Amino acid sequence: MSSRRPKLILVYEPENACFERLVADGHVPAHAAEIASY
Repeated sequence: MSSRRPKLILVYEPENACFERLVADGHVPAHAAEIASY
């Protein structure tokens, strides 16, 4: 088995910035709002 372990990197992004980026990437605004709220 490999000695390499997966790495999880958490990044904070304000909700509005996340929403805007999701919409710019083509997500429906209603879905982007739900995703960004988490």
